[in-house]
Amino acid sequence: MDQNACTCCKMSPVTLTAVGLTLLFVIFMFVTGVMVRWWVMLPLGFAAFFLFRMRRGQAEGLENTVCRWGYWLVLALLLLRDACLSSRLAGTYGAVEGAAGEAAKSAMNL
Repeated sequence: MDQNACTCCKMSPVTLTAVGLTLLFVIFMFVTGVMVRWWVMLPLGFAAFFLFRMRRGQAEGLENTVCRWGYWLVLALLLLRDACLSSRLAGTYGAVEGAAGEAAKSAMNL
């Protein structure tokens, strides 16, 4: 049997948990609900980030590489998520502000 066949089986449960949380984070990126994106994704992202950061200095070999790449991947995904969510909220605010402005203009013309 090949010694490298089951490298992921030798990884720490903390690293495997961080990988699982990252996969959940990526799956939830495709959910359009703002509340899900805020209340579910933020704790998932921070937990995965913390776990990768914690294991990054302790792991060796492939696990260390997974932790280093996971650390930066989660950081990039958190920034991307915040940028997308901010643009969506800004668009919503612009639409509400525009509707309120139109309502104020029509009220003034009466």
